[in-house]
Amino acid sequence: MLYNVGNGDVFGFNLTEQKKKQSGEKDTKLTKWLSKFERSWNYAKQNYHQKWENNWKLYRNIRVKRSHDGVVQTFVPMVNSAVNTIVAELFNSNPLVNYVPNHPYQEADTKVLNEIYADFALRDNWVQKNKVNGRQGLITGNFCTFYEWIEDRDGGYVHKINIPIRDMIIDPSSSSYEDWKYVGRRFFADKKSLEEETIYDFKTDSYKKRYKNLDEVISGGKDEDDDKSKKDQMIGSIDNNKDRVELIEIWTKKYVVVIANRSTIIEERENPHYALAKSQQAQRKAEAQLNGEEIAEDDKVEGLLPFAHGRIYADISLPYGDSDVDIIADQQELLNELTELNIEALLYTLYPEKTLDPKFSEWIDDMEPAPGKIYPLPQGAMSWNNPPSIPTGIAQERLNIKDEIRESSAISRISKGASATGSTTATEIKNMLGQMDSRIQEKAQTLANEFFFQEAKIVLKLIQLYAPEQMWVRTLGDAKVSFDEVNPRQFLGEYTPMITLDIQRKLQRSEEQEAYTQAYQILIQDPTNNLPALKKIMFRKMFPDLTQEEIEQIITPPEQPEQGQQDQLPQGEEITPQDTELPLQEAMTGDQIEGDGYGY
Repeated sequence: MLYNVGNGDVFGFNLTEQKKKQSGEKDTKLTKWLSKFERSWNYAKQNYHQKWENNWKLYRNIRVKRSHDGVVQTFVPMVNSAVNTIVAELFNSNPLVNYVPNHPYQEADTKVLNEIYADFALRDNWVQKNKVNGRQGLITGNFCTFYEWIEDRDGGYVHKINIPIRDMIIDPSSSSYEDWKYVGRRFFADKKSLEEETIYDFKTDSYKKRYKNLDEVISGGKDEDDDKSKKDQMIGSIDNNKDRVELIEIWTKKYVVVIANRSTIIEERENPHYALAKSQQAQRKAEAQLNGEEIAEDDKVEGLLPFAHGRIYADISLPYGDSDVDIIADQQELLNELTELNIEALLYTLYPEKTLDPKFSEWIDDMEPAPGKIYPLPQGAMSWNNPPSIPTGIAQERLNIKDEIRESSAISRISKGASATGSTTATEIKNMLGQMDSRIQEKAQTLANEFFFQEAKIVLKLIQLYAPEQMWVRTLGDAKVSFDEVNPRQFLGEYTPMITLDIQRKLQRSEEQEAYTQAYQILIQDPTNNLPALKKIMFRKMFPDLTQEEIEQIITPPEQPEQGQQDQLPQGEEITPQDTELPLQEAMTGDQIEGDGYGY
């Protein structure tokens, strides 16, 4: 029996109020999570978006600050050259990672972990992804990456996704990744793929549809401000894909929320890494209780934020970093201006302006100069104007600006293969290369200590959470490929990754080889030293790529032919005396004296 109360029955009234309450709660949640994105977006827009756009244009040889509108438009690609040179130095290979245990009870032999990281990097093509991300980092000063675990028949691996800095969501109140309260990304997908995507539910031990409320989502979300759309506009391309849905994914250490088109929450769940870590800790505690072992009550479970953010030049208070392009942008545009003015002055000299008597104005179109051309005009009807004079110092000023740009970006003309001038001494060349090496090494150390350090810790955490007890790992040797079955679950707790980039190894190796070579040249000057033993020891350090067998072949003198064999030599052949062992420096001097004027 229904009882009518006022405007309707009591059940209908309660249902309406319940719907209003649910709608209000939904709007409150949406506002709460969307405000995190808007805070990050507005902060970056006010301070960084225009600078990132200008830097990217300069890299693509597009002018951003023109103070002289002349007849010539040119661009000297110094920014492009500097960025690509540094990318080639820093990102030509994957970093070497060595995990170090933090506590005595942890597994100390981490060779397996190091090989797993190297295998993931090879399987997911991290070298190329690092180059693309590195180019973004050198242009904007910021490297951004997202990581997720992908299952496969070999046990799984870590998939790496580069994030454009414009689409990265960073807590604006933070000063580094260590104090993020939230972090996230903005990306796009089509509605059909969202409907098909599934996710593993640990509570039910089964897969289920990942996203909800998709019936409220309409394709064609706001996309004119994302990184791809902005760059398409700058190069003149247009993508009219109306099936895209804008997704804003925000992570905290306990929750993950995905918002579609800034209007509908399609996912709100517990941070999956946090949920799995709690479950694994509870299982370990239960097993410890059954075995009568002590339980560490102070172990605190924290959710993983699978994002890495590196900065070229970090400020102690700001969340975003600066780049070398920020420093050389004005110099690049000044160089462009001087180059255009210089070319215009040359053009005016080759093709000067003319003055024509107004009575012969109908001949204006035929006044273009040409070899042997005849102008059917009376004497004095046309005259050439005096062309502007080219300042004598403009060429030197352009060279000075180029050198300033190279110095600011740690690029040397000598290191890029340019010839030294006649007045440049060997000591000056060595100092220039040494300064460049120091600056490049400083950048490499910054990358290793921040971006790749974060990456190695995230990869380790994902291995601990998702890797099975037995998985196959590929190891590349000098002559073969081997597959080993390993147990990554033996590595519990926190390990500290020690990161070394390839450029750091090369510079360290070069310094060591130079030191050993100098020591060798000093030691061979003393005739009382054992020269064969010295060679055996120092050659191994001076030439680490040589094998012991090759070194033995070098230092072992050839066998002397017997007297009878000498008498039986073919007619016309002479016996050349064996070379005596000379110090390295004297031998090199002798070669130079005996050579021709070109050193041969």
